[in-house]
Amino acid sequence: MALYPLGRVPHGAPGLYPEALPAGRGPREVRTLDRALAQGKGSLEGRIRRAGRQRVAAEGRFRVKLYSFSPTPNNRKVEAFIKHFDLPVEIHSMGFREQENRTEAYRRMNPMGKAPLLVDGDFCLWESNAILCYLATLHPETGMLPGDPGGRADCDRWLYWQAFHLINTVIAVRAKSKTAEKDVELNIGVLNGQLEGREFVLGDLSIVDFAIAPYLLGRHGQAIDYVPYPHVRAWMDRCNRLDGIVATVFRPKGK
Repeated sequence: MALYPLGRVPHGAPGLYPEALPAGRGPREVRTLDRALAQGKGSLEGRIRRAGRQRVAAEGRFRVKLYSFSPTPNNRKVEAFIKHFDLPVEIHSMGFREQENRTEAYRRMNPMGKAPLLVDGDFCLWESNAILCYLATLHPETGMLPGDPGGRADCDRWLYWQAFHLINTVIAVRAKSKTAEKDVELNIGVLNGQLEGREFVLGDLSIVDFAIAPYLLGRHGQAIDYVPYPHVRAWMDRCNRLDGIVATVFRPKGK
């Protein structure tokens, strides 16, 4: 999987969308980020976190805000990605009992009235996998989005697979549907084959792992018997040790 060097994604790079970068993220900010990443010791994740904190300290505020409802997989995937790299994103926990998502102000930002929702200046983005792609594009230093056309298409393929095939499999398991067994055999079997000989779905850790893991690590995903799928089970163990996944384990209030 081809990745561009830290903080140096060329304009017009295939599979990336530099035109989506908002005003203010110019060469000066990239150079500042490069210096922060190059300085000091420690892991790449640690250097990215320090760079993010330095940027927030310099700006005095978070520029990007996530509206989230933590218990659901679609929200957890985005929160886990943000927290894994300590990205400079403010996370606002939604109050669905208070019907915050039904207010006129929220519906103007997200006409679907759902979460997650990412707000970056005047740009409002809903759909969790689109948010993952946007954040990975804003922060190429994470290396979580392939830079070559084939790698990006492979990434998109698995994001679509999660959004249609995997989610329907988990729904079938939850509903104890007659098709659940066949759905699991097909889709978890496909994932198991993909993970054979790989640490993560695309080989290296990527946004695909953050997109898929919360579904299988959640309550309904845990109802699946993974004994016939050893590569998936080993991958789940690896994902369970990721900082972002650990930081987003849902704990009801008072527990």
